[in-house]
Amino acid sequence: MFQLLVLFIFCILAMSKIRPRGFRYAVRIGLAVFCLSEIISQVMTEEPIGYQFYNHLQFETFRIAITSFPLLSLLGLAAFIAVVWLFTRLARLEPVRHYSQSKRRFAATMIILAFLMALPGGIINNLYRVIDGRMAAEERLTIDEAFAGLDIKAGDYVFRDGLTAEPGLNIVIISLESFERSILDRGDLAPGLMELTRRWTYLPHMKPSGAAATTIASLYSWQTGLPQYFGTRANSLFAKADSTSLVGLGDVLGQAGYERCYILGEPDFAGTRQFLTLYGYQVFGAYEDFPFPVERAGSFGPYDADVLALAKLKYEELSITGKPFLLAVSTVDTHLPGSRFRPDLAEAVRPTGEAAVDAVNASSHVVCDFLKFIEDRGDMECTVVFIMPDHLVPQAANAKRMGLSLEDRSLFLLTSAAPEKLPVKPEKPFYQYQLPGIILTAAGVETNAVFPADLSPHIFDDGYLEAGMKQFVKLNQALWVFKDNGGDDD
Repeated sequence: MFQLLVLFIFCILAMSKIRPRGFRYAVRIGLAVFCLSEIISQVMTEEPIGYQFYNHLQFETFRIAITSFPLLSLLGLAAFIAVVWLFTRLARLEPVRHYSQSKRRFAATMIILAFLMALPGGIINNLYRVIDGRMAAEERLTIDEAFAGLDIKAGDYVFRDGLTAEPGLNIVIISLESFERSILDRGDLAPGLMELTRRWTYLPHMKPSGAAATTIASLYSWQTGLPQYFGTRANSLFAKADSTSLVGLGDVLGQAGYERCYILGEPDFAGTRQFLTLYGYQVFGAYEDFPFPVERAGSFGPYDADVLALAKLKYEELSITGKPFLLAVSTVDTHLPGSRFRPDLAEAVRPTGEAAVDAVNASSHVVCDFLKFIEDRGDMECTVVFIMPDHLVPQAANAKRMGLSLEDRSLFLLTSAAPEKLPVKPEKPFYQYQLPGIILTAAGVETNAVFPADLSPHIFDDGYLEAGMKQFVKLNQALWVFKDNGGDDD
């Protein structure tokens, strides 16, 4: 909030010096838009405008916000009008105009304010990093040059044409929307998952990768082993993805003869279907994909109960093929804001009246029901299951409202694999982009595939993900081909 106060003072003093009326109105509206954007960024990402905010700056995000949260959209419009009015009133105040009359005093004050916004984590500093990343995205490096920026020898990386892999166990992956370790730490939420932490291997210290604050960015991390830094509006990027040289989990499993299936609501959002298709997945979850009646639940697709019901059908289909398979599912009912609770689950999950809490308990219930379905089939001996969140609960206010701790926040991994089958220790921290290697090792898939996290000498260093963002941008851009320059024109 300190940065917002500094920005407001800066803007008010700047407008007090502008005399031409037409120009003053244009500047006032422009500054009001910028200040409102900074307010939204503080509310949504808890920091000044940065990569995460820029990542969401697209038409589709505004469309969903307006259609799904009309009241919040009206409040945003009211806030814009209020900021314009406030700037107009304050810039005309006699004390402000008098203060600005001294050129030295005015210049010194503006320099100090700009300096404060240029500090690490400040408004100017964050904007510089976004612009710096955007400029890095324009550099067209060869793959060898991009790998060298991370001190990785390109010759050590195995591309698709050199992959070898032998199958292991069937794999089931469940990605939980907006979950985190503190949900399980609370003790009275998600009772089914809590019970699993006592029976299965529970790794409570998974750190989010640098750019994985969105569902597609999280998916990118655990499919490819890289943070999703592209220097462009990456939340819409993959809708225009044409091809990639970046080996993913799907490639390795395809080489090992696995069938690959992914089920999630609204699979076309953020280019998810196109991204997964490039890695050999069959993708389901649009309303027309369901062979049974499904209630339309809004912009984020069907309820988790319906998604998991479809997962049961696909699991049975995959089981009779005689081939090894990976079945992945993403939940969505716990999305914030806008958590959803399916009314007919009220008997199985007693509602508390707190939407986010009820959604967590309902999502946990249907996930555990799906796992019981696998256990009842007697398939756990030939299957390894992984359950993990996509990203933290967004916004500290949401976490507080749910009664979650804000200290030492992290993700988690819950798996049916025995601890000795994992390449990481349950008590040790690890990163989200290590998941491809963890999944393959635990499933017993023998392969020569290596992921960037296996090769970079710096990728685990504290702060390197943010400090080295430009290098990840260059590498990702070198490894992908997009139509229309990567979709930055949405």
